[in-house]
Amino acid sequence: MPSLRTTLKHSALSLILCAATAAAAVSPQEAARLGAELTPLGGEKAGNAAGTIPAWDGGLSSAAKAGFPALKPGARQPDPFATDKPLFRIDATNVAKYADQPDVARRFIEEAQIGGQLQHPGEFHQRYPYCAGAKPQR
Repeated sequence: MPSLRTTLKHSALSLILCAATAAAAVSPQEAARLGAELTPLGGEKAGNAAGTIPAWDGGLSSAAKAGFPALKPGARQPDPFATDKPLFRIDATNVAKYADQPDVARRFIEEAQIGGQLQHPGEFHQRYPYCAGAKPQR
């Protein structure tokens, strides 16, 4: 059973999240972009310049569009991406090659750190606040 302190923490967090959501507003100009140049949820419809992310065309709105025209309603839906092949593999020997793609390198490093923590649960890293220009005291 959760303690009173835990319950209060969760309640406070819920109130903060609700208040932040209630304060969020979209201008009429931004709302007009929905469905035109943005997806219904606000993502960009256009693909990227490198061509590695295709333009959004409405998503998988039906079983037929996903490549399964014989799928009956209520049946288990197969994975429409089961035949996709990886574009590349990143490991410790080639992570520097992807340094120009910060999101790829950052994700690799984060996953490696998590994997290391799982394999070595007794080890830890202490983090201290960074004080720019502060002189270390001895």
